[in-house]
Amino acid sequence: MLLTAFGRLDIAVIGPALLAGMLVLASAAPLGLIIARRRGPFTCLALAQTAALGVTAGQAFWGAPNVLAVQVSALVAALACGALLTWLQRRSRAPDVAAALMFAMAAALQLALLSRAPDGTAQLRNMLAGWDVTLSPKLLVGTVLLAFAALMIWWLQDTIRTPLVLNLVLAVVAGVAVQIVGLLLVLVSVTLPAAAVRRAPGSWQPLMAFNVGALGYAVGLVASAMLAIPAGPAIVCVMIPLGLAADQAIGLIFGRGVRPPI
Repeated sequence: MLLTAFGRLDIAVIGPALLAGMLVLASAAPLGLIIARRRGPFTCLALAQTAALGVTAGQAFWGAPNVLAVQVSALVAALACGALLTWLQRRSRAPDVAAALMFAMAAALQLALLSRAPDGTAQLRNMLAGWDVTLSPKLLVGTVLLAFAALMIWWLQDTIRTPLVLNLVLAVVAGVAVQIVGLLLVLVSVTLPAAAVRRAPGSWQPLMAFNVGALGYAVGLVASAMLAIPAGPAIVCVMIPLGLAADQAIGLIFGRGVRPPI
């Protein structure tokens, strides 16, 4: 049985999926550190869910084969959500509550659209667990540019005075990533690595967060292939206990002398 499980490992399948995951993680991990420091995890939740709503709305209005229109719908929805969240954060006394309510509204609208779709169940599963990963040249270039933009935001975060830039960049990352790896994995990729390395020195956190996420992706993809289960849920189930273990290990190594940013 073990040999049969190992026989399911195919580098031609795992390789492109792992590369796509690394590119998404290169975008999500540094932005997740900024979000954790600014105490805004619900912002990511709302943006990712709104991007997923944009995908569903684009498929409903333009048809699933029209990939470009669906992607544009997801990006427009995420950007509009980012701008609205910025406006609410400036005027609301409870910005996290506003972001959580926006997530709930986007989720409700998406469920309403899916209830009228003949393949609504399959679309809901794809939205949560992720689509089949195929790395086209355009997708590869797009994800590389997203990773570069996210890293630039990380290095320039102290000079950026307005949250609008961060929200719009995060909206673009969420709009693309949710179509590749699914809603659950986007949320985990943004929040968990940042939380796992919160007790590490600040200069080490970006690399350590990426390594925690990368190990979770790699082990999760191997488990997915061996157990014949969807990749997204497998990676989430691996990454969460791995992140908890990393948090404890970092706490033992660096002690309590480092002040957590979260």
